[in-house]
Amino acid sequence: MLSIVMPILIVHPVIERMTLETIDSVYKTTLGEWELILVVHGETPLHFKCFYPRVQMIYNQERMAISEAYNLGFKQAKGDIFCCLHNDLMLPFGWNYLMDQVAREGNIAFPMLKEEKEFCRLRGIIPTEPWQTPACCFMFSRDLWDRLGGYDEQFKEMHGEDIDLFKRAEDMGVKLVRCDVEVYHRRGATRALVSDGGGKAFIDNWNKYYFKHRKQPGEVLNLPRVNERPEVFHNYKKEVSFDERHS
Repeated sequence: MLSIVMPILIVHPVIERMTLETIDSVYKTTLGEWELILVVHGETPLHFKCFYPRVQMIYNQERMAISEAYNLGFKQAKGDIFCCLHNDLMLPFGWNYLMDQVAREGNIAFPMLKEEKEFCRLRGIIPTEPWQTPACCFMFSRDLWDRLGGYDEQFKEMHGEDIDLFKRAEDMGVKLVRCDVEVYHRRGATRALVSDGGGKAFIDNWNKYYFKHRKQPGEVLNLPRVNERPEVFHNYKKEVSFDERHS
C-alpha cells in the first residue's frame, strides 16, 4: 500500500483552495491501494475538514517545521511505500504507477516538474533545474525511510531538510531516479502568504548541512543529483490495464 503524507499550514484562503484541489487530484488520479495522511498544524483554521474516504488528519496546534510534520505523519503510516507530497500540486492520472516500481527497487523516485518559470521569477524563486531533486513529490520504501531515520529535525523552516535526506540516501548507494511522469507544481504560489524564515533560516540550515556532511575543513560539497535521463527508465513502463486503473 502507498502511504502519502501531506503537511498542511493554511494561513490564507488561496492556500486552502489549492490544498483541497491537490487532495482532489490525489483522490482522482492515484492507482491501487493508498492512504493520505494530512498533518494539519499551526494557524490552520479549525473549520478545515476533509471528508474523503482513505484520508486521515493529524492535528497539531503548534506550527511545525516540515521535517517534523513528515516524521509525525509517517509514524501513522500503514503502507510499505511512502510518498512526501506538497499541497500545491496537480497530478496526472496514474502518476504513482511508475514511481512505485522505482521505489520498490530501493531507489527514491521523483517526477518531472512542470512549473510556470516566469511566475517563479516574479516570486524571487529560481525554477527547478532538471538535475535537481524536487522535494514537493517523491516516493521511497518504508524500509529505506527506516534506515535513513526519517528527516533530521534540526533543519527548520523548509530549508535544507530535503537535501540532507537525499544526500544521506546517496551516501548509502541509493539511486535518485527521475521518472517519466510529469507533475504540475504551482511553485511560488504561496511565497507571499507563508513565511519560510527568510534569509536567516536559509543560511542557518545550509550551515548545518555543510558542517554535517563535510569530511574535511574547506571541502566543497556537491548537491545530490537526480538521474538526468528519464528515457533510461522506460523499461519500468507498461500499459496499465483497466482492472489496475480501477482497483
